[in-house]
Amino acid sequence: MIVLLFSFIFLHLLLDLSSLYWSRLITGLSFINPISVSSLIILPLNTLVNVTPLFLGTYPDLDIYVFTVAMSFFYLLIHLASLLLGDRISFFSRLPSVVPAFGCLNRKHLKYISIASFALFIIFMLIISLRTGGVLDWFTNIRTSYIEKRDGNGLFYALAQSSLSASYFAFGFTITSYTFLFFSFFPFVLCAFILGSKGLILGYFSVFLFFSWRLGGHKLMLRSLALLSPPILFLMVFNLYLSYVSADATLSTLGLFKYFDHCTTSQIYYRDFFDGKVDLFDGKILSTSLYSSLPRILFPDKPYIYGIIHINEIYFPNLASTGNTPAFGCGVFQFADFGFPGFILLSFFNTNWFILPFLRRFFADVIKYNSFGIIDMKSFFIGLILIDKSFSAYFSSFSILFLLFFFLVVFRFSKVKFSHL
Repeated sequence: MIVLLFSFIFLHLLLDLSSLYWSRLITGLSFINPISVSSLIILPLNTLVNVTPLFLGTYPDLDIYVFTVAMSFFYLLIHLASLLLGDRISFFSRLPSVVPAFGCLNRKHLKYISIASFALFIIFMLIISLRTGGVLDWFTNIRTSYIEKRDGNGLFYALAQSSLSASYFAFGFTITSYTFLFFSFFPFVLCAFILGSKGLILGYFSVFLFFSWRLGGHKLMLRSLALLSPPILFLMVFNLYLSYVSADATLSTLGLFKYFDHCTTSQIYYRDFFDGKVDLFDGKILSTSLYSSLPRILFPDKPYIYGIIHINEIYFPNLASTGNTPAFGCGVFQFADFGFPGFILLSFFNTNWFILPFLRRFFADVIKYNSFGIIDMKSFFIGLILIDKSFSAYFSSFSILFLLFFFLVVFRFSKVKFSHL
């Protein structure tokens, strides 16, 4: 079985590396492009998730361990096959032309967007801080604040995170010098650090690499990757260290690995399912996932237990109300409602069919922007949602609708059109 385990881990690694191929096919760019590099950044993390149970000896059963890694592999395989198939359907390729145009943005407009968005970030962070103990308390207990103080303030947190992301994304388009791009990255990533999430730090790094590519192609992007990987890794480990400090614990190498141990939690679920201790949820997880888009401040009766948290409640009861629940992966979300049929269907049908044509359109418009200094407002929003994962983390929530409406109201009357070129 150990040979089979390493075979699936290796095959999973190959699928992760396939981003070099499919991103080129989809975007029309070279193999080394912002999409493939962003995928390769998280490749070590994906591999770490798969091997951590073996390293720590935390897997409950070797057969279940192999099954769990296999489920992760087949989810990725089905998802990728679906993505490539959807790219061949002409209906989806025509979608960008269906979305109405809202005018275009030049560097001056983008500068205004950046300033206005950053002002919104400061306002929403002040609101959260003042509602949860004060600004100084948040800044001196960043990780604790992130874990414990978002409950009841999720809308303001989502607006703060999305506003900062929009500010940096717009700001990046105004920059023509790599030196300025490099040094201006640090204030933004430190603001992301203040928000308390490790994923945000990695997301801003990906956006910085995108703008490096815009200014100097794949060679400059790879140089940026090598140059900034160490400080980004330090910030993420320091963020994790703050988690241990807040819990009066000491961060060790073992503790660092345990953070990536959600493959073990998934194994426990699969083991209990096959032992008959856990039943399928018959659509309860999928249907209640819609609650994630509702801000609790506007819907105070929103349940704490919804979506995948139903499984968390079985193994980690009463943690849902804290907003800090252990992760389940490896296809558990797709499997838990309807078993294998649900796993196949939910892995296959995905929103990427609608996303890919817009992504291709975005990169084409970025090349035009480099030549003419102007970008379609529609393409700007597409890039903000698809390239900046920190912004799109709350894509289904009220916060995104608020910000998009804000930008449309302010910049709808831009008179510049691509037809003038």
